[in-house]
Amino acid sequence: MGRQRSAKNKNLPVGLYSKAVNGEERWYYRKKDGKETYFPRETTLDKAIEAVLLYNQKHRTSIEAILETKDRFNVKITDVWPNIVKAIFDEKASNAKSSKETLSNDLERFHLFFGKQFSKSISRGHVSEYLDEYHGASSNNVRNRKLSFLQTVFEELMDKGYMDENPAKFLKFRKIESKQRKRLFIETFNKILKAAPRHIKTAMQLALQTTHGAAEISNMRYDDCEFFETPLAWDIKSESYVKVSEATDEALVVYGMLKIKRKKNKSKAASAVKIPITAEIKKVIDESKADGIESPYIVHKAKKPTNKKRCEKTGKFVIKVPQGCSHVTQIPSSDIGGGFSAVRDALNLTTFIENPDYDYRENRDVPEFIEVKMNSLDKSKRPNFHEIRALALFLLEEDNTEGEIKDDTSARAAHSEKSTTKIYLTGREKWNTVKPAIVRTK
Repeated sequence: MGRQRSAKNKNLPVGLYSKAVNGEERWYYRKKDGKETYFPRETTLDKAIEAVLLYNQKHRTSIEAILETKDRFNVKITDVWPNIVKAIFDEKASNAKSSKETLSNDLERFHLFFGKQFSKSISRGHVSEYLDEYHGASSNNVRNRKLSFLQTVFEELMDKGYMDENPAKFLKFRKIESKQRKRLFIETFNKILKAAPRHIKTAMQLALQTTHGAAEISNMRYDDCEFFETPLAWDIKSESYVKVSEATDEALVVYGMLKIKRKKNKSKAASAVKIPITAEIKKVIDESKADGIESPYIVHKAKKPTNKKRCEKTGKFVIKVPQGCSHVTQIPSSDIGGGFSAVRDALNLTTFIENPDYDYRENRDVPEFIEVKMNSLDKSKRPNFHEIRALALFLLEEDNTEGEIKDDTSARAAHSEKSTTKIYLTGREKWNTVKPAIVRTK
């Protein structure tokens, strides 16, 4: 245990303790996992000692008994928990707010489950029980993240000397399921774009041209744009900006830079990126400004009063700022995603899926695809707003014949690793064009 036994419990068998309960002295037994069981009120000390000795002889080895009474680092988790929590939060200080909230919830569950156990009694079986209790119905992806969390906590306990080994290290990470959501293709994108309201259309166009998601699109401001005094042209050979000439391709004309700070990996250097403002991006920004709505945000919407409360100073109706926003016209990322999905579902679009009734064995394992209504699929499988990011990266890489993902593609998406960009490119066929050739038989 972490603390020496009190004088009154010092000479009792391992696991036997006494405590005053409602003014009455009660005997109880503490198991190896920290769980406590009280003897009936009428139990005498002699009877309690006799029962405990018999139980220990059967369930506790002499070595375990010595460890529990002599090892001051074999502590009850709850006794050292505040220090463990502080150490973990100090290590994760740079994490995003949402990540910290998830961590806080995980730590609360950990304490609830393991709090009464002694640190060196926790086994891989207990870890497996924890995962089954709280994440038994979760996907393999979620379960793996929670297993990684457990490894982190146990590593901290080991670092303090409270554990000799990490029981979570003995459990295997499960295979991640392949992405089930249908990819968004340019034909579907254009259909949704045509039917979308102005603010969703602006968000979609920015997402496609910048390769960024709803969180970044929601926070894009006009003052994030740094315009050049005069447009410049990107010279591919020298990889630098030069003066625009009559021969300059319009796609290479740049009007300035759009600064984007990605929230998800804000602690990494790759999260801060400046994207060239091309003619397409400038057009989106100019059209956004021309709607007559005063807003510092590129993607915005005029809000109507939702209540009858008036401001005491101005007498005007009060308009609440959306949660997570800093201006009444700013649109939360959830509303951007929800607006996109609403238009998608209203259009009654179709997509292709593998025919579940098709017998592959009789057809040499060649799959058959059937056209279905997108609305008939589970919502988790329909392409959402974030799929625009994947579509944009795919279109950027479509003409890339080098095989390896281009550095600029990953940098544009604010990915610190090319392996992350590669995830966004899966689920699409890429056809490689080869030179004409004749296979001669004579």
